[in-house]
Amino acid sequence: MNAAARRGISAFLFTAALMNVHMAMAGHLCWIAEVRSKDQGMAVSFAPGTHLLGKLSSYGGSVEFVIEQGKARFSKKNVPYGEPVDLTLRVGDKAFVSQLIHDNCVLQAINQNGVDGIWVEASSLPPGLPPRTVTEFIPVY
Repeated sequence: MNAAARRGISAFLFTAALMNVHMAMAGHLCWIAEVRSKDQGMAVSFAPGTHLLGKLSSYGGSVEFVIEQGKARFSKKNVPYGEPVDLTLRVGDKAFVSQLIHDNCVLQAINQNGVDGIWVEASSLPPGLPPRTVTEFIPVY
């Protein structure tokens, strides 16, 4: 096996390990601890200790938020970030979250075969390594 092939295999294994660390820390991709039914939406809880930046897009527009200690704090007019609340998505809503410039996720609230849940697409783009994208459907409980 030549050096380029060894580097390629090493890069793939390293990226796979990074993605699996995220899953092991939270139980699901993208630092998600759980998805539960709430009001007329789906409440997404993140792993404790997770700090993320995000943007929620829904039918009413978009708003920026941060995730701290598993909860979302949304930006408000003239107030950087409000009180911690659940990140609640309704079917059709999309949220983008990112921990570093190399790791980001798209969360979309969907109904798949009669089951509400969050479709998650996680992308990792570590410097010098090939990009990797994995997906997961997390049903509400």
